[in-house]
Amino acid sequence: MGTAQIWQVIVWSLLYPSELYVLVDVINVNEGSVTIAWRLRTSNEALKGKMLNNVDKLSEEGLLAFMLGAVLGDGYADVEKLKINGRVYDEAVVKITMSDEEFKKWEPLLERLKGMGLNWRPDPAGDGVVT
Repeated sequence: MGTAQIWQVIVWSLLYPSELYVLVDVINVNEGSVTIAWRLRTSNEALKGKMLNNVDKLSEEGLLAFMLGAVLGDGYADVEKLKINGRVYDEAVVKITMSDEEFKKWEPLLERLKGMGLNWRPDPAGDGVVT
């Protein structure tokens, strides 16, 4: 996982409570701020792996709490412009980026979200990456 946000580093380390490898490969020093680019990696699937293997046992509230942690750790939320019949609307969009292989593990969880009224669709980003 790569980020410049310290809160994402903290959330990600809570989702993977084991050996965590950290690489700081970029530090940007500007007049008004300092930005650090963090790269984090773990060898343990930990909490996320256990949740993905037990999606059917999660309550709706548990599923939403898990998704909040996933979005804060590996994704982002934004508002995008949507044009329908010449009119422009704001649409809330939540994106999580993962590999094609990882996406296959997430599909049962995403299908449960559809059952709760939250729509999703894969958006291939190339090089085996899905957003």
